[in-house]
Amino acid sequence: AAASAAVGEWREVAGARVLAPAATWPSPRAIVHFIGGAFAGAVPEVAYDTLLRELAERGFYIVCTPFELTFDHRSCAGRVASARDVAIRALGFRSDKVPVADGDEELTPLPLFGVGHSNGALLHLLISSLPELAESAAAVRGNALVSYNNKGVSEAIPGGIPDGAAEALRAVESAIPSALRPPLPSALPEPLGSIVSGDAVLSSLLPAAVQLETTFGEIKDGVRDFTPSPAESRALIAEGYSCPRTLLVRFDVDGIDESPEMGRLLNDSRLVDELTLSGTHLTPLAQELLTPQGTLPNAPLAPLPPPTLPPEAAALVRDTLEEELLRDLRTLVASLDRWLAKDLESEEGEETPKDSPAVASV
Repeated sequence: AAASAAVGEWREVAGARVLAPAATWPSPRAIVHFIGGAFAGAVPEVAYDTLLRELAERGFYIVCTPFELTFDHRSCAGRVASARDVAIRALGFRSDKVPVADGDEELTPLPLFGVGHSNGALLHLLISSLPELAESAAAVRGNALVSYNNKGVSEAIPGGIPDGAAEALRAVESAIPSALRPPLPSALPEPLGSIVSGDAVLSSLLPAAVQLETTFGEIKDGVRDFTPSPAESRALIAEGYSCPRTLLVRFDVDGIDESPEMGRLLNDSRLVDELTLSGTHLTPLAQELLTPQGTLPNAPLAPLPPPTLPPEAAALVRDTLEEELLRDLRTLVASLDRWLAKDLESEEGEETPKDSPAVASV
């Protein structure tokens, strides 16, 4: 059965996607600000649903700040930090790590942690390093960074952005009738536009697709590399990273992970834990294949309701394919829980509900 059956549904609050802890918890243990990777970070409630539901099952209030793929990491870090602060306040919470500001007396103080995957890990590092984000950084107790990487465009795209790319994109844009250009789905011809608008799965995935318009627009404007560049980001982090505790998680089959390099950069006077787990760069994106009732996910555009497997078949899927996919993800969840609990042990005590997953021991 799904481990997160007691967790409710995703909600949109002030532009963020939020997931409350399982109802069996008397109060949230902490807020987890989650930032996903490139593309997937536009729809974290879809791409990371199982990972984040399992954390919510363990008592964490999940606040995700979606972002569009962009070359401007500095501005992106500022936007997601601001979106986090607005959403947390809208939920009636505030970080317990900063003094109470005027007008915030009624807000409930909670510990705040950052958790990021891939490009989201880089954004958390920048939030805790950029001087203009010092106030947002001061609210965070710790960052758990999974599969960190920060490759330049020339490494992420073999050969880099080719000369003439901007001119080519401008020529392509001018050749496309304005009626067929984004925003979508309103620009799609009927009946396709209505199908996309009316289908929950397609609508939720749409932001991951249309964000390419932003990226192509930046290339069209002549952008050739990330801002700051990987070298500039490392310098900013080495000089300004202020988060008191950091966890770096890498997987044993991940050719693009750069966590060891970041560990060497941070591990001077800072408290940094490093962990290697079984899995790949895509492990945080693993999903449950069946609903608790044994129903297959509904395929987009499917004319019929999703089929329900016979109990024997559902058990076979869960015990073989699904279990294999989720084994590494659940090890990741347990490891994150164990690390987060280091700051929370003294506060949990009898707050831990008997019918929820045990708080991981340190």
